[in-house]
Amino acid sequence: PVTTVGGGGGTALALLAAQEAERIASFEVANTPPLPLPLASRTAHAVQTFQPPSLTSLTRSVAAETDSHYLALRAAREAANQAAESAHHQQHTLNNPLLPSTYTFTLDQVACVCEVLQQSHQIDRLERFLWSLPPCDEVQRNESVLTSRAIVAFHRGNFPQLYHILKSYQFSGPYHGKMQQLWLQAHYLEAERQRGRALGAVGKYRIRRKYPLPRTIWDGEETSYCFKDRSRNRLKQYYAKNAYPSPTQKQELASETELTTTQVSNCKLLLSHFRRVQ
Repeated sequence: PVTTVGGGGGTALALLAAQEAERIASFEVANTPPLPLPLASRTAHAVQTFQPPSLTSLTRSVAAETDSHYLALRAAREAANQAAESAHHQQHTLNNPLLPSTYTFTLDQVACVCEVLQQSHQIDRLERFLWSLPPCDEVQRNESVLTSRAIVAFHRGNFPQLYHILKSYQFSGPYHGKMQQLWLQAHYLEAERQRGRALGAVGKYRIRRKYPLPRTIWDGEETSYCFKDRSRNRLKQYYAKNAYPSPTQKQELASETELTTTQVSNCKLLLSHFRRVQ
């Protein structure tokens, strides 16, 4: 309510109405959102306000993308190499059966190491190598391993173990000569220790008669004075036709009878002895 005093009441009311209308108008202008600019104006504004990225940021972006691509290629290549290595390992295992997974040698490699250590007479290293082998039949029954065990037992003076090895396993022909020597030498040494003196030819002959070779290291062919019957008969036939062979003929005869040239040369004396005995 507006109180009118005298004749100036209408003027005061008009002034108040004008002030109120100005205040409302200023409030509406301040709170009204701006109208959208035309398309051309907006494009020009965008061009003016565009800030291109710096060269450093572009380089970092490209480098990051290149690194991720390189890492992906490297991972794929490593996976392919691992797959190829696994396939090669499986094929190698089929061709050369591996020992238990905790061992890194194949049977062929074990046999090769045993043969090298035997030929170089490294008994200590050979013994340590045998101790490192896994206790599975596939390894322990290998002929090279058995031969190595027999040699170690002989050099350590463990003759009972040596005899057990030679009697318990059937050795093939190429190992017979070596195993026979171990068998005879061990019995010779035992006899010499018991008697306290070296054995002569007669003493060794008696030992051979007392302890014949086991069939595991012998092909069953009889021997006489260290000559097999087959070899002795061949030499007898040859010397009956040619009592004085030449050195070349002796070498050929030695190769045929699996004897040495010295044995062939001395065979004439042995044949004379055989005839006297007969």
